[in-house]
Amino acid sequence: MSTPFAGNPAAWPIDYLIPDDLDPRRASAVNVALQALGDRTAFLGARGSIQVVDYTASGTFVCPNNVTSVLLIGCGGGGGGGAGSPAPGTNPDEYHVGGGGGGGALLGVYRAAVVPATPYAVSLGVGGVGGGPAGVPLPGAGGNTTFGSLATFLGAGFGTTLLSAKFVNAATKYLLAHGGLSAAGQLSYFNLAPSQIGFSQWDSAALPAGITSLRLAPQQIGEGGAGSAGTFLAALGAPSNAGGFAGGARGIAGASLNAGTFKGGGGGGGGAAGPFGAGGNGGNGGDGNNMAPGTDGAPGASAAANTGAGGGGGGAGGADSGAGNTGGDGGAGGSGRLLVLYTVNGE
Repeated sequence: MSTPFAGNPAAWPIDYLIPDDLDPRRASAVNVALQALGDRTAFLGARGSIQVVDYTASGTFVCPNNVTSVLLIGCGGGGGGGAGSPAPGTNPDEYHVGGGGGGGALLGVYRAAVVPATPYAVSLGVGGVGGGPAGVPLPGAGGNTTFGSLATFLGAGFGTTLLSAKFVNAATKYLLAHGGLSAAGQLSYFNLAPSQIGFSQWDSAALPAGITSLRLAPQQIGEGGAGSAGTFLAALGAPSNAGGFAGGARGIAGASLNAGTFKGGGGGGGGAAGPFGAGGNGGNGGDGNNMAPGTDGAPGASAAANTGAGGGGGGAGGADSGAGNTGGDGGAGGSGRLLVLYTVNGE
């Protein structure tokens, strides 16, 4: 009975034996030639077409025969979100700070020269861990994605966790959590705009006329969460420039109940989008309560795997007159991804 054979374009033979009249009349005498013809036919059909290998886990790329260059498209891991600040029960009239969202990795494109039949290790960057409200673990940056020694795609920075920072004076000075940067070592810059914020420290009396708050520019991917201080809110995660995915939503500040002497915690900042998926949402802040226990901050959401997106920042705990409340954990960043594209080069 006949057997279907599609052919293998990666294993096409340069030469092969053709049976002659002296060969025995059985299938094994002619199968090698027929399979070789099938392989060569499949190779000619694939020649010039783009082949794509999509890595969603670390592995090995074995360069096919007659392939001398590949196009690499990918990203490192997203940054972890910062934890929300705990709220001690002995500090009325202080606003506690939500964690900053993790940064989103940037899309990288490399053309690399390769050697046929050579294996190249593919290592995908891990997503950064989200921070814990007691400082264990500290939030982590995303790992780098690598293709052998030929290309590196940087992971993104983590969001700040401010374990003891508070709005020391709600009228003038605010201590707020940074969002993570898009790539390790990337510098940020600041863009004055009448919007919400993700900043480390600012005296509101020094803002220019007509500017009510300060917002990080989109290059600071994964903008920080801020405490609940009226007009100052946690910031959305920045969208990705590639892929069109949205940044994570900012967490909502907790309420200040029963006359509001003990303040609700700030929401966590949204994680930045990566080139392959959306950022994690920030956690909501816990409620503060002047007459009864408050509540803990909610954790930030983790980004999905293989997105390069940042995790959301945790919400800060609400203050109360008892032992106080803990902040929420930061969400983990999404791991990296790598696409290897090549065309088959014939003779």
